[in-house]
Amino acid sequence: MRRKVASAYGRLLLAVLGSIAEFERELIKSRFQDGIKRAKAAGIRFGRKPKLSAFQVQEAKRLREARDLKSAARVLCWMLANGMPISSMTVENENGANGE
Repeated sequence: MRRKVASAYGRLLLAVLGSIAEFERELIKSRFQDGIKRAKAAGIRFGRKPKLSAFQVQEAKRLREARDLKSAARVLCWMLANGMPISSMTVENENGANGE
């Protein structure tokens, strides 16, 4: 038996189903956020993996602080030669992301 949405019964049914759907969505959202909190507490990192290792970031910072452009260019060329797709902007972004 089909019910018209324009009738009182149809509007009531849509309102109830809409409320149940909204309630379920809130439950999903809550469980998702709890899972993220548990993962972060366990030390799991989210997002893109860093392109530079901790040593590379440290070396880039050292060269930047020393303002040694020849050495910085050599390190950048070495990184590129060793198959690391690193640009000068990546070095700048890593320096900025780590409080520089």
